[in-house]
Amino acid sequence: MIIRGGTRPGAFLWHLIVKNWWLVILILLVAVFIGELYARLPVFGTTVFSSNAAAMLATVVGIFLVFRFNNAYERWWEARTLWGGIVNASRNWGREVTTLITAGRITGLSEADANSARQRLVYRHLAYINALRLNLRGQPLGDELKPFLSEEENAGVQEAANPAAWIMQQQGVDLNETVGTETSDTVILASMHATLNELCDHQGGCERINNTAFPDSVTYMSRILTVFLALLIPVVFLEPNEVIYPLEFGAILFISLAFVLVYQMAYELMQPFDNEPNDTPMTTLCVAIERDLRQFLGETDLPEPLQPEGGVLM
Repeated sequence: MIIRGGTRPGAFLWHLIVKNWWLVILILLVAVFIGELYARLPVFGTTVFSSNAAAMLATVVGIFLVFRFNNAYERWWEARTLWGGIVNASRNWGREVTTLITAGRITGLSEADANSARQRLVYRHLAYINALRLNLRGQPLGDELKPFLSEEENAGVQEAANPAAWIMQQQGVDLNETVGTETSDTVILASMHATLNELCDHQGGCERINNTAFPDSVTYMSRILTVFLALLIPVVFLEPNEVIYPLEFGAILFISLAFVLVYQMAYELMQPFDNEPNDTPMTTLCVAIERDLRQFLGETDLPEPLQPEGGVLM
């Protein structure tokens, strides 16, 4: 996620040109080619590709781009909202674990067992959010979950088809075994299972976004029309008996790249879990959750908050 004020206009423009260098060169070559072709072949004019035709095409492209950008932004914002819900539900889980799983509230639970249960439930949750983060990004688990799980659970999660869902199942089993069957115990159990259900709902929303591809027809048509319009701009700058002057090359690039920029922004926002600069900062959020929950346990050796690198939090 790009933080507020993290990018400067000059750096952003340079990033745009570098990322689309092939299109910049192609537009310039087309502009030179069109100018030379018109100069050497007078029958080739702009009557076929008039400014009115270009305006009509720009309207069509604009409709495609607005539709694509709006849907991309909705996906991006929903992803951030879902992870905001995960942060809130995680804090609720940490609060419930540390205040309700006690020897005085759970029937037959000793203080030593309560301490052990609290640490297991909190640390397993930290494994859960990191497993979800890695799964959404398509990254291997590696050893990232080892500090939070037992050896047996580490072995089991490596074999799981959906590691985050597998860990959530272990949370439910452990919770059922820890909490007693008295009426007061079942109230606590129901409350904590409601938090687990909320986390599962947020996870399902993230997986839905991650696994639902944008319609190929809209993607390909918007891409083809955007590139075609960008290459058509040099033709529009040609008027009968005129050539493209050097100053007009800047205008050609600016107008052409304006359409490309909107398309590129929509493309980057379409998949908010791809570990790109504009994506949901899941690593940062996982560290923030870990700091909060481990502090709930009374720990003081906490990980440092992640700092932005180049104006970006991952």
